[in-house]
Amino acid sequence: MYDWLLCGLVTASIVIPPALATAPRQDDRVTGTFVIDGDTVAIRHVLARKVPAFWDKEKIVTQVLLTAEPVPDEALEDGFSLLDAVRAGKVTGVRLEYEDDGRSVTGHMLSERLTGDLSISLSGSSARPAVYTASGIEGRFEADLTDMNDMAVLVDVTWSARVRPMPVVVEPTAADAAAALQHPAVVAWQAIEKAIHTGDKAALLKVAPTSVHEMAKQPDFDENFKMMKDMTPKVARYLRVTEKFGKVIIEAEAPGLMDPTLKRGTITMMKDDAGVWWVETMTF
Repeated sequence: MYDWLLCGLVTASIVIPPALATAPRQDDRVTGTFVIDGDTVAIRHVLARKVPAFWDKEKIVTQVLLTAEPVPDEALEDGFSLLDAVRAGKVTGVRLEYEDDGRSVTGHMLSERLTGDLSISLSGSSARPAVYTASGIEGRFEADLTDMNDMAVLVDVTWSARVRPMPVVVEPTAADAAAALQHPAVVAWQAIEKAIHTGDKAALLKVAPTSVHEMAKQPDFDENFKMMKDMTPKVARYLRVTEKFGKVIIEAEAPGLMDPTLKRGTITMMKDDAGVWWVETMTF
C-alpha cells in the first residue's frame, strides 16, 4: 500500500462507476487458456471498455480484460486497484489495450505468480482484431513468453465483446470544492504534502501510520524521503472528494510531475487499521 513513499510510483488511472461492472450479455463471449509453467487456467470472462491508456491517461484506448473469474467491481476503479486484485489472487488472465487504429496492442499478463509486470507489445496488421468498432471488438490474442521470463507463460484466447463507453464525468461544483476542504482525508493529505515539501521528517511521522514508522527504521529511508519532494504534487486547487470501496478519491489540480503545466489528477487515500489516513496512489 505504501509503494508511493518508497519509490514515488505515479501513473494514470480513471475512476470507473460501478454501473460499468455489469454481468456480461450474450454477445460477450470468450474461450481460451492462460498457462503458467504448465498449469492451465481457463479464460471464461471478457470485459471491453474505453479507458485512458495504463501509462498515458491522455490517450484513450480500448481495454479488453480476459479473465478466469469476474473482475471485482473495486478492481475496475483504476490500474492500481486491478493490480492489487491480481496480487491478492482475485484476478488471473490478460489485460489488452488497443489503440484506435487497431494495429497496436499491449498485453499485460495478470497472475499472482508473476512478480512485476510481464507485458508484450505487438504492432502491424497481424495484431489487428478481426472486428474493431466503437461498440464492439472481436479477436484472438496469442503470446509465448517462454524466452522473456523465468516462468513459461503461454496465452491463447479468442473473444467477442461489446465495448463499454467512457463514463460521463460530471464536473465538480463550487459546493464540491468547499466540501472537499473540510474532508479529513484532504486535511491529512495537506499535512503529508507540507511535511514532504518542507523536508520535515518528524512532521511526516507525526501523521503517518505504524507501517511508515517501521519503514523509517530502514537505513535508506532518509534518502527516499528526500526524493519524495520531486514526486509529490503541490495541490493548487481541490475539486471534489468521492468515497468508494473504503477509499477516498481526492480530485485536484496540481503541476504535473513531468510537466509543470497545471493538470487535473487524483489522490487516493485509505485508512489503516488504526484509522490513520495515508496515500495509496496519485495521478498527476
